[in-house]
Amino acid sequence: MLSLMLLTSCRSSENPEPERTDRLGIELLVSSRTIHFDSHDNFFGEGELYEVYKLERYMGVHIAEEISGNENWHTFPMDDFISSLIYGADNITSSFPTDKSGKTYDIIIPQLKHGYYCFYDKRVRSYELQNFASSYNEFDYGFCLAVFDIDNYTFYYLEMDR
Repeated sequence: MLSLMLLTSCRSSENPEPERTDRLGIELLVSSRTIHFDSHDNFFGEGELYEVYKLERYMGVHIAEEISGNENWHTFPMDDFISSLIYGADNITSSFPTDKSGKTYDIIIPQLKHGYYCFYDKRVRSYELQNFASSYNEFDYGFCLAVFDIDNYTFYYLEMDR
């Protein structure tokens, strides 16, 4: 019985998509994914997951409708702390991580004028950005950031774990 529980635990951590769907309240088709990068290691779980989805107009409109009714999604402009974290002094997206094969990736979330974003603190399992901001430690954090560009129907997803 214990081995079955361990296998189940391992399997669910290897496939983050059901968790992501639950967190974000939307489901994205893998066929619309244009970039997928995951540098998480298997032991400590540190690394980055970065994905970009380019959606057809009809799907983009549908996603925008779903997002607009979800309290965990916010309209731009982005919260000052998140904006600083992503684009400002900390600029965590300026790093160029390397995947397991040695390929380097640029993690880019463009600064948008129109769109939505959703932030999730993985450590305390909360959407409360203020709690994350007050306890932020640049060497120990885990979060998800989803950004939806409604002008270009492009969806950006970033998970960072330290």
